[in-house]
Amino acid sequence: MEHISEIIDDILTEWAYRVNDGMPDVDNPLHMAQLEHSLFDLEFPDQFVVEFMSNLREADTTPLSDKDKEKAKKLGLVWKRVGYGKEDEKGITHKNIDGKLVAVGDEKGPEKEPEKPKEPEDKEATKDFFKSTYEKDAEEKEDGDKKGKEEPTQDKITPEQKTKEKKKTEEISKVLDLFTTSTSETKGSGKYKLSPEDVQIYEEHLNLSPEERIKKQQKILDEQKKRIGKISDEDIDMAMDMLKEKLGPKAYASLVASIKKKGDPPPEFTKSGNGKERLRNVIRHYLQTGGISAISGKVVPFSDSQLDHVVSLDNGGKDGAENWEWMESRFNQFKGARSEKEVKAKLIERGMRTESEVLLEMNEDELKQYQDEQFVAYWETKFEKGDVANLSVEAIKDMTADEITYLTKAWNNYVGENDPRFIPRYGDRKTVINGKKMTFSRGGVVKPDKKDRDTWGWKNEKGKWVRDPELAKSFEASKAAHAKDRGSGGQKITADEIKMKLIGGTDEVTGQVFEGVLKTGDGYPPIPDEDEEQDMDSAMREMLEYKLNKKAIIDKYKEDRKNNPKSSSESGKRVTKALKSQTWFRKWSDKEKKKNPEEYKKWEAKKDEFVLNAWQKELENR
Repeated sequence: MEHISEIIDDILTEWAYRVNDGMPDVDNPLHMAQLEHSLFDLEFPDQFVVEFMSNLREADTTPLSDKDKEKAKKLGLVWKRVGYGKEDEKGITHKNIDGKLVAVGDEKGPEKEPEKPKEPEDKEATKDFFKSTYEKDAEEKEDGDKKGKEEPTQDKITPEQKTKEKKKTEEISKVLDLFTTSTSETKGSGKYKLSPEDVQIYEEHLNLSPEERIKKQQKILDEQKKRIGKISDEDIDMAMDMLKEKLGPKAYASLVASIKKKGDPPPEFTKSGNGKERLRNVIRHYLQTGGISAISGKVVPFSDSQLDHVVSLDNGGKDGAENWEWMESRFNQFKGARSEKEVKAKLIERGMRTESEVLLEMNEDELKQYQDEQFVAYWETKFEKGDVANLSVEAIKDMTADEITYLTKAWNNYVGENDPRFIPRYGDRKTVINGKKMTFSRGGVVKPDKKDRDTWGWKNEKGKWVRDPELAKSFEASKAAHAKDRGSGGQKITADEIKMKLIGGTDEVTGQVFEGVLKTGDGYPPIPDEDEEQDMDSAMREMLEYKLNKKAIIDKYKEDRKNNPKSSSESGKRVTKALKSQTWFRKWSDKEKKKNPEEYKKWEAKKDEFVLNAWQKELENR
């Protein structure tokens, strides 16, 4: 039989191995969960593990008196880490105050702040701490054997409760790992493209009614609930503590920001109390589903998943767990702002692609990814060496939008995000309203100044700054319009704007003059105005050769697509032609859409119905 010190050494070794920094801490909830797993893996008796962990967690609490233990039992109360409550209900209803069972809210006087167990300063101190707890368990077990029975204590958990608690802790830990798992999606170009298998399962999912989809999601929830029970508020607290410990403050804050944005919630659900409640509900829902996609039925890392509404918010759906479903991001990206009928039509189009069309898309993606990686690396190396060969104002002016993107990415990698020469490719722009420089959103709505009424309600329509009379009446309305527009996505800063920042120019909107970071030579050799005669280096020659060869392959597949009447591209042309031939078809200006929103909505629904039917006919006639 092993000596007690050897047993404790085994526990500490296994526990330290599981802890990030190798320094177990009994006050850390994540470390305590890892200790519990260690004990089970070391094959300690289940009842011992339960009692041992209970003693550690409540080492400084006076046990309930026999009378109060009996009272708790009659009331059907069980221990819930921080107090007592009914097993199938949220929260706690009673606390242990100096050995007495007291209803929450009835505590007399200020509650005593329990002294935390002294944190072990080294391994020997930790050994002593465990030895005292281990021996206490052994003594209590021996006393119980002598009495011929085990008296109930506040920490006594039935085997069934223990099994449930163990499964829940293990399952929560597994799902929490999904919050920190790196993306499993394909990287680079084509990341959000749907495979033929994706098209099939997404079509099957969309063919379900909203009621059937809700039942499908509920089945996932019910199956998970059978395994681990209901996720309680205490479980959410523990989960958030564990994530904070695992990630650190900065990464945890970033994760919280990401969770808050899932499902693109209405503004009222992103702030203050509503924001906190929704954050917890999103975490609860992801834990309760086990990270399982409602579409594929597969477990999906949090970074690859998206929260969607079964019934869209625009169609009266609620932003709540009863209307939520998790799916892979690629499905949500494919859906975008399309209506359900538009998505179905698009899925038919993708499902009808010929082999040449599939290979065309694959080669286009490969070329884009190659250029994104190789051209960025090429220019970054050039910047690091201070070599401006092949660069000039003239050459940059002639660059395509993609070429400007590669060059700018390389420059930004070289200087770093905190450098004043860094060139952001996304973000707010500036304009001048009544002589005052103001920020406006990607969609052209000015962020109002609360103290200046003259800045309320401004927006850009077709290149002109106009004032919306309704928004101008209220700061809150103007602010909400800016926030809503900002949250809806937006576009990149144009290639011409980036060129201006690289080689100089004047912003037509703000009048701001840019000298050009590559033209001035600010900490870097300035580039010439015109191309200089010099040999192209081997690296650039190799990249251009690959690009030309790939383009030749792409052009061949484009020609095959054009000459094949059964290609989805040719089907698309026929669908568009049929749509435009309808007497009711017309183009709507933004002004008309805003003036007659209900009429436009009906027209759009009619158009989507026609297009879907046209694609279904193309599929039947193929």
